[in-house]
Amino acid sequence: MKRFYLFFCALTLAFSVSAQVKMLAPKQAKKQQLKEQILKHDKRALIDFSKFAKSTSEPTRFVGQHHVAKMRKAEAKDVTITNIYSVYYPETNTIWYSLSPDSFAPSFSFSIYVPEGKRDVELGKTYTFADMEHDDDYNPNTWDDEERESHEIVDATFTKTVGSGYDVHIAATATDVDGNTFTIHYDEEPMEVKDEKINITLVNDRPDNQYLDDGSWMLRAGGEDQGYSIQVSFYSNNNTSPVGTFKGEDIDYSNSVINVFTDKEDEYGDKIIESLNVKYADVTVTEDDDAFYINGELLCDNGYIYVVNATMRKPQAENHANITSTSLVVDDYWFSMTNEVKLSASDGTQTINISIFPKENNEGMAGTYTIGQKGTRAAVRLGELEDEIDAFSGSFVVTYDEGNITLKGSVLCFNNTEYALDLSYTKPVKTREQSLVFNNLTLYHNNASFEAFGFNDDSTQAIDLAVDYDDDMSGDYTEENVATEYSFVATDINAETGAAKRFRILEANFHCDYNENDMTANITGTLLCQNVDDITDIPEFTISMKATVPAPFEKDENEDFTHNFATYTVDTDYAEYGNISVNANDEEAAIGLEFWVAEGETTLLPGVYPISETNEVNTVSASKGMNSSGRLTLSLAGLINGSREFTNVWYIVSGNVTIGEDGIITVDALNSNGKKVNCKLLADVSGIEDVKTDAVKVSKYIENGQILINRNGKVYNIQGMQMK
Repeated sequence: MKRFYLFFCALTLAFSVSAQVKMLAPKQAKKQQLKEQILKHDKRALIDFSKFAKSTSEPTRFVGQHHVAKMRKAEAKDVTITNIYSVYYPETNTIWYSLSPDSFAPSFSFSIYVPEGKRDVELGKTYTFADMEHDDDYNPNTWDDEERESHEIVDATFTKTVGSGYDVHIAATATDVDGNTFTIHYDEEPMEVKDEKINITLVNDRPDNQYLDDGSWMLRAGGEDQGYSIQVSFYSNNNTSPVGTFKGEDIDYSNSVINVFTDKEDEYGDKIIESLNVKYADVTVTEDDDAFYINGELLCDNGYIYVVNATMRKPQAENHANITSTSLVVDDYWFSMTNEVKLSASDGTQTINISIFPKENNEGMAGTYTIGQKGTRAAVRLGELEDEIDAFSGSFVVTYDEGNITLKGSVLCFNNTEYALDLSYTKPVKTREQSLVFNNLTLYHNNASFEAFGFNDDSTQAIDLAVDYDDDMSGDYTEENVATEYSFVATDINAETGAAKRFRILEANFHCDYNENDMTANITGTLLCQNVDDITDIPEFTISMKATVPAPFEKDENEDFTHNFATYTVDTDYAEYGNISVNANDEEAAIGLEFWVAEGETTLLPGVYPISETNEVNTVSASKGMNSSGRLTLSLAGLINGSREFTNVWYIVSGNVTIGEDGIITVDALNSNGKKVNCKLLADVSGIEDVKTDAVKVSKYIENGQILINRNGKVYNIQGMQMK
């Protein structure tokens, strides 16, 4: 699995002065990852799921030995379910149900085989564990406790019925591997259908149609300006057009909704949206050259029937343009995680970005792709600073021949322009060889990835190699492990003229030996690269690199630091663990202090708090400097730039922090070099929401013989100083 890189040079690390980052325990992290995966499901990403907030856990996918339940005698626990959500998986012909109460726990997941041609369980049929997906290696049937820990279910029943009032009922039982048993029930009140019908007329300037992997179409129309928005999802065997009449079990009710934009406002001044679940629908979708049309009746859970007449106008091919390029860029770095391959190309004035989701990579990406199907999408940018124009329709063919890729077809965009595409990528072939030796590189690493960067002995060559790994940093690597968007090679650097040859990494084959004792990595192998400015220059670099993790206090300042902060905030998010953070910053400087208090204590009492490494109650953490991954550790202070990054840092290692009766905090401390750190923090404004920065955008390059970092539009050198 690929991992996202957050590696930056030592003093360009963004330090959030609002709170110290806490690492999730492994099981919590896994659970969070699973939640993020379910939220990426195409349907869920398109509607407001606030009402499903307690039922968003993904079916637990894992490999392990199937256990036999320890059938101890225990009274079954009765659980009333208030939230249900289901997802159909066509590859296994199963329906996954997530059931949870208002308190979240215990919540249950069942994966049930459904009849061929159906996308839900048969009403009234009692399914047993034998009807549920499981084997010795894989069991998605689980229940989660209050700590969101998953427990394997080894025996179960499941029955779903629908009453005459469109009321859904589920009765289930579950027994886990430890013999815990549950009886589970979900019961809706019968709905009284109102005699009055509500007419909704919607007109949109663009269609919003998608054909999803589970064989369903999703159509959306309306908006806040029209008072309503609708989302109708229905199953269809026609994957090229949503046209047809759909009702009853054709409708995917779990993903069909009407949103009513009320006149009421929330505390932020936004209109409050009332989301109505569709309980029954009978709709007809038609189209002509001008638009798609949705006509029909939708019965919602408030008892009203909404008569919908929606028009979604199509863009027209009023203009035509060609995008021809022999420099097609293929980005498959995240394929192992998301199955997404990004394709992009430019002819100098027009750029097209395409996303496809092939079942297999490389040769497996060959085939015909249609906009709106299987996640396929595209957008065109007409200038470097212009907004992207989404594609409405179109198709293209991708071919793959021993690494050579072509893409031909056309897309119609919402600017009423149809773009003919003729794009290609020719696999580079080595044109020359060159040896590179780097003896004094900087190394940062954690338990999943490392980065080595710096210059050679005479500063005429530079390299930045960012790599991911599993478990052991020592081992063999290829380009599959290299984060090419963060990595580069530079040669022929001339500090006086600013000249340099810059290279992107195409292929890699190298070995890394990491010595934990001296925290040094020796890297040898080859990198096939391509000159950024001359694509015909394709050298194979033989590399010999030695990279060492900097000493923890290597960047600690060697002069005194004095600063007063007008305000500060107190972060009690981790008070249950006995940890409270105090943070302050202004335009010039920032400080972060980590206090240790009694577990559960949320107030910092007046008094003197010694700075130490003991983590004892009523002390302040002494900084351990910068760790091996390049993270700055609390407590510390320093000068910052406009992006709230430290440009100069003082690691606080000894002294005292005093909290006065008036709430003023005084820091009388020393850094690792024995230099004074004297600060006052004057006013507690913890009730004011702290400003958090958005995700950063970073690129590195060589200029005038220096490694420079472009971070959110600002340029810094390798020491972290902003360049003017």
